[in-house]
Amino acid sequence: TSNADLFEETLENLPVAEGDQLNHALYERSKSELSARAIELGFFAARFNRSELRLDLQNYTAVVDIELEPGSRYLFGDVEIEPVDALSEAFIRRYISFASDAFYSASALIELRNALSDSLYFNNVTVTPALEEVENQRVPIRVGLDLRPRHVYSAGIGMTTDIGARV
Repeated sequence: TSNADLFEETLENLPVAEGDQLNHALYERSKSELSARAIELGFFAARFNRSELRLDLQNYTAVVDIELEPGSRYLFGDVEIEPVDALSEAFIRRYISFASDAFYSASALIELRNALSDSLYFNNVTVTPALEEVENQRVPIRVGLDLRPRHVYSAGIGMTTDIGARV
């Protein structure tokens, strides 16, 4: 997969399209969407080489010229899990679906957070890229977990037409 393929859907759905009336806010939003996609995919050094709006007032046309240089794509580094009483690190690592040295992906971090939250073992889950500790374009990931109380009680109240009120 080329870098261009990774941006294809974003490029196809930019709010600025040929033939549209010029709207500067949509031009800026287009740049923001490209930047956000780059960061989501781990292109943390992405920069705009060119970002221009050229107006031709005689012909009432405008040309939008945006050139994004994504740079190198960063990788996942080591995943560091905050120790948790009662659960082994090996058990927690079963929820990690990506490998160290795989391409960085914000959606993979969201999947990890959701998997840990959905496990019902944890009250609070944080999954954070340690961008300030990047080495050799590898982003360490920090996982913080707070155990859910062992016994959780819930109560409900309901009403049916056959039985009436019940607890």
